[in-house]
Amino acid sequence: MPPEKLAPQLQNFSRDVGWERQVALFGDEARAWIETFHDIGCAGPSSDSNQVVKLLHQGEIGQASELVTRLWHQISTFDQAPGSMALVMQRWFFTAAAYLDYLRGDLDRAENKLATAGRAVGGAIQRRPFLLPLAVHCIDFYQQAVRISRQRLCWSEMKHRLKHLRSVYAGDAPLCHLEGGSSVDFSVLTSAYDQFAEETRDPEDPFLQFLGSREIRLESFERAAVRLAVDPRILSPHV
Repeated sequence: MPPEKLAPQLQNFSRDVGWERQVALFGDEARAWIETFHDIGCAGPSSDSNQVVKLLHQGEIGQASELVTRLWHQISTFDQAPGSMALVMQRWFFTAAAYLDYLRGDLDRAENKLATAGRAVGGAIQRRPFLLPLAVHCIDFYQQAVRISRQRLCWSEMKHRLKHLRSVYAGDAPLCHLEGGSSVDFSVLTSAYDQFAEETRDPEDPFLQFLGSREIRLESFERAAVRLAVDPRILSPHV
């Protein structure tokens, strides 16, 4: 598959990267975690969070709001879930809730919930390092932050966030931060995947090629900027 066809496939990292399949590559413990995640019902709230987004896409803000309220009660009282699983559920919940706030025009609340989702990803990885593939989801959060700045008509903030987003894609800035000051960037992810035997890795997997190629990642950034209705040339000092 030629490189120019790889980057467009990864437009939405939460949707386009099968995170459970990627996590399963990390071995028996990771696969057992995924099985438990489904067995005790954690996958349900995560799926329902996606349903919130679908309702919002359809303009059903009232139904989405009711589902968000039910979901938060369910997640916050879910005593069976270990810490890492609770955090993964929160990752999905808070991004869906952030989208609801965004459409309501409460941009500060949306921004705070995106930040909470990012901390949930970092906390989950801190507790279970095999959840590293979730780190790429944070790119989606940064992209939504650019949209928030655009909606505010705050062009200097948008330019700053777009520059940060490009740095993340390039591997020059972290995808997410962990407790204690450590962080995860593309070099950490690539090193983690390098441990796998060649026979367990699909050389045609767009995600793995995305991880390993700065050029492909920057092509993906430029496409993301277009989807955000931003000309990537805004980052040029001459513009």
